[in-house]
Amino acid sequence: RYLLHDAARVARRRGAPFGWIRDPLGVGVERVMALCHHLEQQERSSFGLLHRAMRGAWSEGVDLATDRGLRRVVKAAGCSWAELAPAITSEAWRPWAAASQEDLLACGVWGVPSFRVGDRVAWGQDKLERVQAWLAPERGG
Repeated sequence: RYLLHDAARVARRRGAPFGWIRDPLGVGVERVMALCHHLEQQERSSFGLLHRAMRGAWSEGVDLATDRGLRRVVKAAGCSWAELAPAITSEAWRPWAAASQEDLLACGVWGVPSFRVGDRVAWGQDKLERVQAWLAPERGG
């Protein structure tokens, strides 16, 4: 519950939509990761798709575990469902995700949102200002 309350607090502070939640954990996350991996393998950014997926799951009640929900997210991200849909069943993303998880654990963090800038690591939305300072050393980071 703490994470939900914290996410709601940050969303309110930043004026971001939040609240109509459809928990994406499990199959929904796996399907999004498969699509993001596919885009990354094509040397295309997965940020837009990931952003739309999380907005859908955390503020629009989109069920990412269904084709209907995922299709809605893909379209909102400006991607082609016809191109991405076959990647949903691929297992190629699993080693990619496992390597990312190993990196997180090696840094001493366990989930999102986690940030690493050089050798500095932070976890939690309340650390965004610290991360911004790290990224802009001329401003005192």
